[in-house]
Amino acid sequence: MRRTAAAAKTLEILARLVGAAAAGRAVPRLQEVVSRARLRLEEDPGGLPVVNEMIEEFDVSRTHFFRIFKEQTGQSPYKYHLQLKIRRAGEMLRDSNLTVKQISIALGFRNPYHFSKLFRTKTGTSPRQYRHHWRSMATGDDGSGG
Repeated sequence: MRRTAAAAKTLEILARLVGAAAAGRAVPRLQEVVSRARLRLEEDPGGLPVVNEMIEEFDVSRTHFFRIFKEQTGQSPYKYHLQLKIRRAGEMLRDSNLTVKQISIALGFRNPYHFSKLFRTKTGTSPRQYRHHWRSMATGDDGSGG
């Protein structure tokens, strides 16, 4: 009987050690998954990320993915992607002659009005005002006309 109890206790200890080692490997793996997901979102801010596809590809649970993503970025994948889109929109407004409608379409917004409203909410200014501000700064024109 003592041998059976000792063997059971040994197996329990081994199981805990294996579990702890696996848990230790899981966190860096999930961090790598989040890094890869962030890279994918940053490469194509206008694309439509399908979180479910990323979760399936990376073979992680949805709960763990969302939790680790938020821990690492401070935002949900959706909000992170939206922030990237707004940042990219600012770059496009500063550096291109595309219309607001063209920029909104390029970034995957179905409705230019929705894009403009969201841009204003996130930046405090409309896309047109944003572009005017940056262009006037580049030319040294403060808009005073004098």
